[in-house]
Amino acid sequence: MYLPKDKRTKIIITAVVLVLAIGGLIVYAATNRPALPQSFLIARKNASGVSQHIVDLTTQIGEKVAAANAADLSGDTLSAEALIEDARAANAEAYKNAGELSSHLKDLANSLTSLGSPSRQSVAYEAVATDLSLVSEFIVYTQNLNDFFDKLSLAIETRTPAHKNDAAAALTVVNEGAKKINALNADFQTRMRTFDTSL
Repeated sequence: MYLPKDKRTKIIITAVVLVLAIGGLIVYAATNRPALPQSFLIARKNASGVSQHIVDLTTQIGEKVAAANAADLSGDTLSAEALIEDARAANAEAYKNAGELSSHLKDLANSLTSLGSPSRQSVAYEAVATDLSLVSEFIVYTQNLNDFFDKLSLAIETRTPAHKNDAAAALTVVNEGAKKINALNADFQTRMRTFDTSL
């Protein structure tokens, strides 16, 4: 392919780590609060399951992109394009699942009224709100990643400098999205530490 492999790999790994962080909030809160309401436990279970599926899909995307890179470098354009299509399909499913995760996080937010302490509720709401923002940014990220796949596929097919530049520009947009997600994740981690100390 025409773009640095390390950047693509970093983006894929970033997405995996961030989705794991979403699950981390839910699992930690559930395991450290013995008398949590049933609605909270159900929302946690649903969100955790969808979050894990997103992680699996994002890992698959990284593997497909790496394999497509190897195929393209060896001159096997057909295999490279097929692998990009596979990555695109996994990305589309991750997009769909991110929407489902957002819905489960909203259910989780609705269940927080029974946490007891108003200050604890406030901290938990802020953490979930940050997670919702992170998921929204992840959805945008999957859309930008799909655009990158389109342009990268065209660059492999045509091997023209113009299409190579288009793919590079699309990767820049994806990288900017990853930075936003990283910033939200840092905010999330700060709020999680505050929430942890309130338990």
